[in-house]
Amino acid sequence: MPRDAEYRSFDLLGHARWPEVNDRTDLSTAIDTVTAILGHDLPRSPDFLGTEHHNHLRRTGHYAGVLGEALGWPRALTVLTALATPLHDIGKLAIPGEILEKPGGLSADEAALVRRHAIIGYEQLARWPHPILRHAAVIALSHHERWDGSGYPAGLTGTAIPIAGRVAGLADTYDALRMARSYKPAFTHDRAVRVILEGDERTRPQHFDPDILVLFARGHHRFRDIYEAFGDPGDGDEMAAA
Repeated sequence: MPRDAEYRSFDLLGHARWPEVNDRTDLSTAIDTVTAILGHDLPRSPDFLGTEHHNHLRRTGHYAGVLGEALGWPRALTVLTALATPLHDIGKLAIPGEILEKPGGLSADEAALVRRHAIIGYEQLARWPHPILRHAAVIALSHHERWDGSGYPAGLTGTAIPIAGRVAGLADTYDALRMARSYKPAFTHDRAVRVILEGDERTRPQHFDPDILVLFARGHHRFRDIYEAFGDPGDGDEMAAA
């Protein structure tokens, strides 16, 4: 289990200067503020939030904003979800780095520990009254749930999954597909879209809210534009036919 010292780093979340959330909030500036807090103010941030992962968090916030707008949410709710989404994996601060960075497959025990990051993130974020952190707690707990019930930690199905978690789950999946991982190369935009809409050996369309999937199919070019604006050198350079 994670050491107590690794949990204490979460205390800084409650004392950070988080952006205000209202319908006048400049989304891009506020997302930069959130990712700066995560990237510079937390212990273990250099190894947990290197440049590549820092950009991943920034992009997921922007994707969530795109989906919130497409869903017709009020501006303040769209902003809140966009600012909370970058904290979706904050529970991984309590997972040993040697497990998170281990090349190749994880043992059953290691995989179970990594999956606990959803619960850890929820428990730590929910302690604080700030609306971004409260909303982020829900996202942290639910962004790995899947529409068809195949996700974790609770195996929720359909609308039992909080909608902010459904939004963050698709945003996180798209960006993970675009990034190089130990088990896969970085995918092009076209290939990432094809995987989400048609499936592959790891990802299925049934994992996602069908209404959100339709909105993604219509507006995925905005995801591409966000990735290109905040991407990492070399990511997504594979051949589209790969």
